Amino acid sequence: MEGKSRKIWAPPRLSGQKILLTEGRVSRYKSKSMRFQPGFQSQRFWVKATFQAGLLLIIFLIGERLSTVQRGLQGIYYPGVGWSGTPAFSTIDPVISLDTAYSRRATFPTKDYSIRWTGWIRIDRPGLYTFTTRSDDGSTLRIDGKKVVDNGGSHSLQEASGALPLETGFHRIELKYFQRKGRDAMSAYWQPPGRRQTLIPSEVLFPVEPKPGRILLEKVFQRGSLVFQVITSLLLALTVILNRKQLYRGVQQLPSVLRFSRSPLLPLSFFCFLLSAFCLLYWIRSGHGLTGKYYDNQNWGGDPVFSMPDASLDPKSLYKAIPHRPQEPNSLEWVGWIFIRHPAAYSFTIRSDGAMLLSFDDFPVLEKENNEAIQTVSTVFYLAEGLHPMRLAYLPATGTSHILEASWSRQGTREAAIPGDILFQERPDQRSLLFRDLSSWAYRSVQILGLLSLGLLGVFVLSHQRALADGFLQWKDRKIREWGKGRILRLYPLQGRIDSLCRQTWVHLLIILGLTLLLVFNNLGRGSLITTDLDEGSYTRVAQLIAKTGVWWSLYQEEGVTYYDKPPLKFWLSALTFSLLGDSEFFIRFWDAVFGLFTFILLYFLGTRLFSSRAVGLLSVLILLGCRDFISNHGVRAGVMDSLMIFFFVLSLFLFQFREKGPRYYYLAGLCMGLGALTKSVQALIPLGIIVLYLILTRQYGEFKSLPFFGMVFLALLIPALWYVPQAFLRPRFVRLAIIRDIILRAQGKIHVRHIHGPLFYFPTVYDGFFPWSLVALPAIGIGLWQAIFRPSSARLRASSDGLQTHDPVWRYKKEMGFLLIWIFIIFIGFSLSKMKVVWYMHPLYPALSMLIAAVFIP
Repeated sequence: MEGKSRKIWAPPRLSGQKILLTEGRVSRYKSKSMRFQPGFQSQRFWVKATFQAGLLLIIFLIGERLSTVQRGLQGIYYPGVGWSGTPAFSTIDPVISLDTAYSRRATFPTKDYSIRWTGWIRIDRPGLYTFTTRSDDGSTLRIDGKKVVDNGGSHSLQEASGALPLETGFHRIELKYFQRKGRDAMSAYWQPPGRRQTLIPSEVLFPVEPKPGRILLEKVFQRGSLVFQVITSLLLALTVILNRKQLYRGVQQLPSVLRFSRSPLLPLSFFCFLLSAFCLLYWIRSGHGLTGKYYDNQNWGGDPVFSMPDASLDPKSLYKAIPHRPQEPNSLEWVGWIFIRHPAAYSFTIRSDGAMLLSFDDFPVLEKENNEAIQTVSTVFYLAEGLHPMRLAYLPATGTSHILEASWSRQGTREAAIPGDILFQERPDQRSLLFRDLSSWAYRSVQILGLLSLGLLGVFVLSHQRALADGFLQWKDRKIREWGKGRILRLYPLQGRIDSLCRQTWVHLLIILGLTLLLVFNNLGRGSLITTDLDEGSYTRVAQLIAKTGVWWSLYQEEGVTYYDKPPLKFWLSALTFSLLGDSEFFIRFWDAVFGLFTFILLYFLGTRLFSSRAVGLLSVLILLGCRDFISNHGVRAGVMDSLMIFFFVLSLFLFQFREKGPRYYYLAGLCMGLGALTKSVQALIPLGIIVLYLILTRQYGEFKSLPFFGMVFLALLIPALWYVPQAFLRPRFVRLAIIRDIILRAQGKIHVRHIHGPLFYFPTVYDGFFPWSLVALPAIGIGLWQAIFRPSSARLRASSDGLQTHDPVWRYKKEMGFLLIWIFIIFIGFSLSKMKVVWYMHPLYPALSMLIAAVFIP
């Protein structure tokens, strides 16, 4: 049969025509069809099923959000014991407890108060229910107006119970509690028929009686969303597995997409779409806010001169709304509603020059009574889930710039401005809240897409820097040719002199000095110690006492009160300055600015040393000067310890790079680490870990056997020991407070509870504090890892201009890139593992990150 031809059936559209194919071709055609067609149909089916399941999941999630019924009881808190008079505040409490009262201890009384909880309780099955209250002092519980539990009277912690038959449905519940003196406690329990006793759960408590069928609808959407989350996840995983080859091809084609050469309009239109969506969503979100009011008196009386929506809570936004600002005196007010998604104890901080009052639920939370000086006040206040009336009143100080800065934070999050998209002028309905959530999700999605796009663009620029530089030079040469030959001849000598001048080290140092004077020393004495940095005030007080009393060896925060928090080196420098030049704000921060300048100069020489390029050193300093946190947040413009410690930190690593020239550089590096430890304890010994890990990864094990290495470690520990050991003998509490408390317990998060954050805290910290350089930081780290980890497959060599054989620049600085990455990762991972986290712990990381970005950008 091989090679014979036979007639094949033709489709109707080809009827009347004969198709002759050999048997071999027919069999090959059939085999391809059988292999391809079923697989293609199955892949399309799973993609379609995943998409449909995702749509159903979105529908159920939206339905779950709209059908959710608020849980808890309406708690009304009175400043007296009789449940009468004007209540201090009211809120929705998820369970019957004193958590809300505890969170408002700053403003709510700790004795002689009373609370009444009212609402509805849901009974799922009929039977005899037993209720119990455990309270100190008295409490009573009523169901449908009947007294079930009577635990009244003034007494210590006491328990009382009562039983009541209840039918299926909703029943009105009321619980009263009062506290006179001593310890306070309140908890409520129930025991359904056939079950054990437990706390009354929030799932059965409601502030208002729900509509019939609302609970059933809520359960349907909750369980449906849970089922479709599982189904969608499984379908998505199966779709990825079945389409893994297509996905792999797409990943392989990604570099060609990044070249922007095949379809330049696609990325341009995509960026335009992102920009338009960002502007639209930003405009939608800007429609939220409170109602800002301007009064032409000092008591917020009468009708306001004007009012407008305002989400910034900033007096300047109201002043800009009118062409001519009314003459003082005046008062400002912001009123409206705030929506709380996560019930928690929130920390509110307000910095103000005038008097101000912040209230929620018509209850004053935070107040500053005087309007004579700029001060920062704060409090912790519990807010339940839902909507709360909010009012911020502000009386500006006369003769000063009007300052009002409000911020908040929840445990585990950074302090930030109150977001405008949760503020409303009028009480919003469920549709408005849903629209707010959808716009917020869309806004975050656009932000993420924008950051990913910028990151891909950064990867493209960094990976094609040489081609882009060549293209720029070709464009420059083409433009020069267009100017004309005579003009070129006149410009070349001047251009050569300028290029030669710009390569000089002294010119670079002048640039660094000028920018430091402008960004660091300019207005260095502006701002009082109370309003700029809390640590700055306490450190200054210790140095002032040294200068006043002449006691230099032991530290005191007040006369007769010993200070154990920090070592003395920075205090000694400040006290010396105060004795000679005075203790004004400028001289309090003088040493920090000076050592900041020294750090910038040191970073320039370190970058030049590591990468044999003055351009890398100069760009590193320029990037670090543009780091907001390093300059102004507990940095080189504040009278704290960090600037001096970071100088010794960088200097020790700089001296380590010269170890091949003699053992003295090892000893000098150890001396710098010891001085750093005498400034800010164990943080200054981190370079020792960087050096050890670098020597291990680069397989320089012989260094550990050398005497200079042990001399470096010995000096790093000896210098701080010269002060720590005598203090431990002179003061019995020194070891417990200065070492155990301030080092061990601080890392464990057992002190300074407000600084306890999750392991991901430093990701947004570095992004915000290092912005805009953080946009290219991740691609730069990726390229640095590629250069530091992967070895060349063959010895790629090229002839340099002087005829010598040198390694390709891609691999030439392999160890230097690894050194910077070890520096970065040790600090970031080490402090991320610590439970206590503050923003300025990342400051020693920024010099290394600046050098890494500069080294990647400059070939």
